[in-house]
Amino acid sequence: LRTPVKRILTEKGRAVGIELKDGTTHHAKALISNADTHKTFFELLGREHLSADFTNYIDSLKPSTTAFIVFLGLDITPNLAPITMLDDIGIMIPSNVDPSLAPPKHASVTLLKLLPESEFAKWDRKAEGYNQRKRAYADQMIASAAEVIPGLQQHITYRQEGTPATFARYARTTNGSIYGPAMGQKRLTVKTPVKNLYVAGSGVMGGGVEAAVIAGIHAANEIYKN
Repeated sequence: LRTPVKRILTEKGRAVGIELKDGTTHHAKALISNADTHKTFFELLGREHLSADFTNYIDSLKPSTTAFIVFLGLDITPNLAPITMLDDIGIMIPSNVDPSLAPPKHASVTLLKLLPESEFAKWDRKAEGYNQRKRAYADQMIASAAEVIPGLQQHITYRQEGTPATFARYARTTNGSIYGPAMGQKRLTVKTPVKNLYVAGSGVMGGGVEAAVIAGIHAANEIYKN
Protein backbone atom coordinates (compact mmCIF):
# COMPACT_ATOMS: atom_id res chain seq x y z
CA LEU A 1 0.00 0.00 0.00
CA ARG A 2 1.14 3.54 -0.79
CA THR A 3 4.05 2.06 -2.75
CA PRO A 4 3.64 3.34 -6.31
CA VAL A 5 5.52 1.67 -9.13
CA LYS A 6 7.40 4.11 -11.37
CA ARG A 7 8.28 1.78 -14.25
CA ILE A 8 8.73 -1.77 -15.44
CA LEU A 9 12.37 -2.66 -15.96
CA THR A 10 13.44 -4.43 -19.15
CA GLU A 11 16.60 -6.00 -20.50
CA LYS A 12 16.99 -7.26 -24.08
CA GLY A 13 13.23 -7.12 -24.69
CA ARG A 14 12.30 -8.96 -21.47
CA ALA A 15 10.61 -7.66 -18.34
CA VAL A 16 13.02 -8.23 -15.43
CA GLY A 17 11.61 -6.20 -12.54
CA ILE A 18 10.14 -2.94 -11.34
CA GLU A 19 11.38 0.39 -10.04
CA LEU A 20 9.36 2.04 -7.28
CA LYS A 21 8.75 5.76 -7.05
CA ASP A 22 11.37 6.04 -4.29
CA GLY A 23 13.99 4.46 -6.56
CA THR A 24 13.95 1.00 -4.98
CA THR A 25 14.17 -1.82 -7.53
CA HIS A 26 12.89 -5.40 -7.34
CA HIS A 27 13.77 -8.12 -9.85
CA ALA A 28 11.69 -11.17 -10.74
CA LYS A 29 11.43 -13.94 -13.30
CA ALA A 30 7.82 -12.99 -14.07
CA LEU A 31 5.75 -9.84 -13.63
CA ILE A 32 1.96 -9.57 -13.49
CA SER A 33 0.22 -6.24 -13.92
CA ASN A 34 -3.47 -5.85 -13.17
CA ALA A 35 -3.13 -2.10 -13.59
CA ASP A 36 -5.08 -0.08 -16.13
CA THR A 37 -4.20 -1.23 -19.66
CA HIS A 38 -3.03 2.16 -20.92
CA LYS A 39 -0.97 2.84 -17.82
CA THR A 40 0.65 -0.61 -17.87
CA PHE A 41 1.94 -0.30 -21.43
CA PHE A 42 2.38 3.44 -21.92
CA GLU A 43 3.37 4.74 -18.46
CA LEU A 44 5.00 1.79 -16.70
CA LEU A 45 6.54 0.07 -19.72
CA GLY A 46 6.82 2.72 -22.45
CA ARG A 47 5.88 2.83 -26.11
CA GLU A 48 9.48 2.34 -27.16
CA HIS A 49 9.28 -1.29 -26.02
CA LEU A 50 6.20 -2.08 -28.14
CA SER A 51 5.57 -2.69 -31.82
CA ALA A 52 3.64 -0.13 -33.86
CA ASP A 53 0.72 -2.55 -34.31
CA PHE A 54 0.41 -3.28 -30.59
CA THR A 55 0.78 0.40 -29.72
CA ASN A 56 -2.01 1.30 -32.14
CA TYR A 57 -4.20 -1.41 -30.61
CA ILE A 58 -3.75 -0.11 -27.06
CA ASP A 59 -4.29 3.46 -28.31
CA SER A 60 -7.60 2.37 -29.87
CA LEU A 61 -9.05 0.96 -26.63
CA LYS A 62 -11.73 3.22 -25.19
CA PRO A 63 -12.18 3.30 -21.38
CA SER A 64 -15.33 1.88 -19.82
CA THR A 65 -17.83 3.73 -17.71
CA THR A 66 -16.78 5.55 -14.56
CA ALA A 67 -18.86 6.02 -11.40
CA PHE A 68 -19.73 7.98 -8.28
CA ILE A 69 -19.56 5.96 -5.06
CA VAL A 70 -20.69 6.59 -1.48
CA PHE A 71 -19.56 4.49 1.48
CA LEU A 72 -21.75 4.60 4.57
CA GLY A 73 -21.67 3.17 8.07
CA LEU A 74 -25.13 2.90 9.64
CA ASP A 75 -26.31 2.27 13.20
CA ILE A 76 -29.14 0.11 11.84
CA THR A 77 -29.28 -3.07 9.74
CA PRO A 78 -31.48 -2.42 6.67
CA ASN A 79 -33.80 -5.27 5.76
CA LEU A 80 -32.65 -5.40 2.15
CA ALA A 81 -30.96 -7.92 -0.12
CA PRO A 82 -27.16 -7.60 -0.34
CA ILE A 83 -27.64 -5.91 -3.73
CA THR A 84 -30.70 -3.78 -4.50
CA MET A 85 -31.15 -1.67 -7.63
CA LEU A 86 -33.03 1.60 -7.29
CA ASP A 87 -33.41 3.29 -10.67
CA ASP A 88 -29.79 4.12 -11.61
CA ILE A 89 -28.29 3.57 -8.16
CA GLY A 90 -27.01 0.25 -6.84
CA ILE A 91 -27.33 -0.26 -3.08
CA MET A 92 -24.88 -2.84 -1.73
CA ILE A 93 -24.89 -4.06 1.88
CA PRO A 94 -21.86 -6.34 2.24
CA SER A 95 -22.40 -6.68 6.01
CA ASN A 96 -25.64 -8.55 5.23
CA VAL A 97 -23.40 -11.26 3.73
CA ASP A 98 -20.50 -11.00 6.20
CA PRO A 99 -21.64 -9.50 9.56
CA SER A 100 -18.01 -9.06 10.65
CA LEU A 101 -17.79 -6.07 8.29
CA ALA A 102 -19.75 -3.90 10.75
CA PRO A 103 -20.23 -3.74 14.54
CA PRO A 104 -23.29 -5.50 16.02
CA LYS A 105 -26.55 -3.83 15.00
CA HIS A 106 -24.69 -1.74 12.44
CA ALA A 107 -24.24 -2.05 8.68
CA SER A 108 -21.79 -1.15 5.94
CA VAL A 109 -23.55 0.24 2.87
CA THR A 110 -22.22 1.24 -0.54
CA LEU A 111 -24.13 3.35 -3.06
CA LEU A 112 -22.88 3.21 -6.65
CA LYS A 113 -24.01 5.19 -9.69
CA LEU A 114 -22.43 4.49 -13.08
CA LEU A 115 -21.49 7.54 -15.16
CA PRO A 116 -20.39 7.91 -18.79
CA GLU A 117 -16.62 8.08 -19.21
CA SER A 118 -17.11 11.61 -20.58
CA GLU A 119 -18.21 12.73 -17.09
CA PHE A 120 -14.61 12.45 -15.89
CA ALA A 121 -13.79 15.87 -17.31
CA LYS A 122 -16.41 17.45 -15.04
CA TRP A 123 -14.70 16.29 -11.84
CA ASP A 124 -11.45 18.20 -11.46
CA ARG A 125 -10.14 17.76 -7.90
CA LYS A 126 -8.30 21.10 -8.13
CA ALA A 127 -11.34 23.05 -9.30
CA GLU A 128 -12.95 25.54 -6.94
CA GLY A 129 -15.95 24.06 -5.13
CA TYR A 130 -14.98 20.45 -5.92
CA ASN A 131 -15.56 19.20 -2.35
CA GLN A 132 -18.89 20.97 -2.08
CA ARG A 133 -20.07 19.49 -5.41
CA LYS A 134 -18.94 16.05 -4.33
CA ARG A 135 -20.85 16.24 -1.06
CA ALA A 136 -23.98 17.64 -2.74
CA TYR A 137 -23.95 14.84 -5.32
CA ALA A 138 -23.62 12.27 -2.54
CA ASP A 139 -26.49 13.95 -0.67
CA GLN A 140 -28.72 13.35 -3.70
CA MET A 141 -27.78 9.66 -3.87
CA ILE A 142 -28.37 9.24 -0.14
CA ALA A 143 -31.78 10.90 -0.47
CA SER A 144 -32.68 8.44 -3.25
CA ALA A 145 -31.54 5.47 -1.15
CA ALA A 146 -33.71 6.74 1.71
CA GLU A 147 -36.73 5.68 -0.36
CA VAL A 148 -35.95 2.06 0.55
CA ILE A 149 -34.03 2.71 3.81
CA PRO A 150 -36.40 4.99 5.75
CA GLY A 151 -34.67 7.66 7.84
CA LEU A 152 -31.31 6.81 6.27
CA GLN A 153 -29.82 10.26 6.85
CA GLN A 154 -30.38 10.02 10.61
CA HIS A 155 -28.58 6.69 10.94
CA ILE A 156 -25.26 7.56 9.24
CA THR A 157 -22.26 7.10 11.54
CA TYR A 158 -19.59 7.14 8.82
CA ARG A 159 -19.56 8.59 5.35
CA GLN A 160 -17.07 8.90 2.50
CA GLU A 161 -17.71 9.60 -1.17
CA GLY A 162 -15.69 9.21 -4.35
CA THR A 163 -15.99 10.82 -7.77
CA PRO A 164 -14.57 9.73 -11.14
CA ALA A 165 -11.47 11.73 -10.14
CA THR A 166 -11.19 9.59 -7.01
CA PHE A 167 -11.10 6.39 -9.06
CA ALA A 168 -8.46 7.91 -11.31
CA ARG A 169 -6.36 8.98 -8.32
CA TYR A 170 -6.44 5.85 -6.17
CA ALA A 171 -6.91 3.12 -8.77
CA ARG A 172 -4.80 5.02 -11.34
CA THR A 173 -7.27 4.30 -14.10
CA THR A 174 -7.74 6.11 -17.41
CA ASN A 175 -10.49 8.72 -16.96
CA GLY A 176 -11.69 6.99 -13.79
CA SER A 177 -12.73 3.85 -15.67
CA ILE A 178 -13.90 1.16 -13.24
CA TYR A 179 -14.23 -1.76 -15.68
CA GLY A 180 -11.11 -1.39 -17.83
CA PRO A 181 -11.66 -1.09 -21.61
CA ALA A 182 -15.27 -0.59 -22.67
CA MET A 183 -17.34 -3.58 -23.75
CA GLY A 184 -17.32 -4.71 -27.37
CA GLN A 185 -13.58 -4.33 -27.90
CA LYS A 186 -10.96 -6.99 -28.43
CA ARG A 187 -9.52 -8.03 -25.09
CA LEU A 188 -5.92 -8.69 -24.17
CA THR A 189 -4.64 -12.16 -23.38
CA VAL A 190 -2.61 -12.74 -20.21
CA LYS A 191 0.59 -13.02 -22.28
CA THR A 192 1.96 -9.77 -23.66
CA PRO A 193 4.42 -9.02 -26.48
CA VAL A 194 7.08 -8.45 -23.81
CA LYS A 195 8.51 -11.73 -22.53
CA ASN A 196 7.96 -12.39 -18.81
CA LEU A 197 5.29 -9.65 -18.56
CA TYR A 198 1.73 -10.84 -17.99
CA VAL A 199 -1.50 -8.92 -17.46
CA ALA A 200 -4.60 -9.69 -15.44
CA GLY A 201 -7.64 -7.73 -14.32
CA SER A 202 -10.41 -6.13 -16.34
CA GLY A 203 -8.27 -5.66 -19.44
CA VAL A 204 -8.27 -9.43 -19.97
CA MET A 205 -11.64 -10.87 -18.97
CA GLY A 206 -13.80 -7.77 -18.68
CA GLY A 207 -15.17 -5.80 -15.73
CA GLY A 208 -16.26 -7.07 -12.36
CA VAL A 209 -14.73 -8.95 -9.43
CA GLU A 210 -15.34 -12.43 -10.82
CA ALA A 211 -13.76 -11.61 -14.18
CA ALA A 212 -10.70 -10.08 -12.51
CA VAL A 213 -10.24 -13.17 -10.32
CA ILE A 214 -10.48 -15.49 -13.33
CA ALA A 215 -7.93 -13.38 -15.21
CA GLY A 216 -5.55 -13.70 -12.27
CA ILE A 217 -5.93 -17.48 -12.29
CA HIS A 218 -5.22 -17.59 -16.03
CA ALA A 219 -2.09 -15.46 -15.57
CA ALA A 220 -0.82 -17.70 -12.76
CA ASN A 221 -1.45 -20.83 -14.83
CA GLU A 222 0.42 -19.36 -17.79
CA ILE A 223 3.43 -18.54 -15.62
CA TYR A 224 3.54 -21.99 -14.05
CA LYS A 225 3.51 -23.58 -17.50
CA ASN A 226 6.81 -21.85 -18.14
